[in-house]
Amino acid sequence: MNIIFLDIDGVLNSECFYIKRYRNMRELRMIDVNSLGEKDPRVKRILCEIDLYNLDILKHIVNETNSKIVVISSVKSQPFFKDIANHLINIGLPIIDTTIDNGYNRGYGIKRYLETHNVNNYIVIDDTIFEDYDDEILNHLIKTNYCDSGLSPEDAEKSIKLLKK
Repeated sequence: MNIIFLDIDGVLNSECFYIKRYRNMRELRMIDVNSLGEKDPRVKRILCEIDLYNLDILKHIVNETNSKIVVISSVKSQPFFKDIANHLINIGLPIIDTTIDNGYNRGYGIKRYLETHNVNNYIVIDDTIFEDYDDEILNHLIKTNYCDSGLSPEDAEKSIKLLKK
């Protein structure tokens, strides 16, 4: 099984996305939060911070590599995360699990997941290099650029190449 260890903030959004969002909402493809049935405003806030272009790039990686997604983002510890995950699953992302860590020792959570699950190959998509990312994890890291675009087409190419090894 191919696994994508996925951070959310800085991967599915970016500083550039936020700037555009405030300047001209019509240019952006965003989740229409008014159509969501979610009652918790925090769910709507996080979902409206997802750039649909980046979501399309992630779906492309998943489809090309038949990968499943394990969330490593610190948002996974929030009580409303299940609603966010369910929405992302409903729009086609195969989220199957989360790592067990506090969101800031992500290397530990990734290593533990790899030790306890049958994973053939994996990548880590994150905009931050955490102190406990060892050489093994760094060799599988697709580091996105939060300031520029988050997940980019170039990141997708690298991801697909690593997952097809």
